Amino acid sequence: MLSFVTKKIKDRTLLLTGLVLNLATLIFLLIYLPKYDQPKNPDPTQIPLTEYFIFMCPTFLNVFSLPLIVLASISLLSKITSKENQGLSQGLRRTVVGIACIIGPAWAGKQN
Repeated sequence: MLSFVTKKIKDRTLLLTGLVLNLATLIFLLIYLPKYDQPKNPDPTQIPLTEYFIFMCPTFLNVFSLPLIVLASISLLSKITSKENQGLSQGLRRTVVGIACIIGPAWAGKQN
């Protein structure tokens, strides 16, 4: 699907769409989740079906927006670097992403 969309829409538009969609869903979840009252009995069968959909829809949109961001950022990076340095720039990008995937959760889960 993305290969068809990228032929019709500019990379900047895809990147902006992905970032806005991702940010909107994260802000919605940031506002919604603290307001959600935890039931006294944490039995999942007692939670109304609408609560699941209110959580699942923004989560799906958030995950759906990630390929737009990644694809457009890789494409734009390859357009601004020279042909001689593309391997180096993509390698550095992948290295930083890999290190962030390892260190990010470890840093965020650090207990004091």
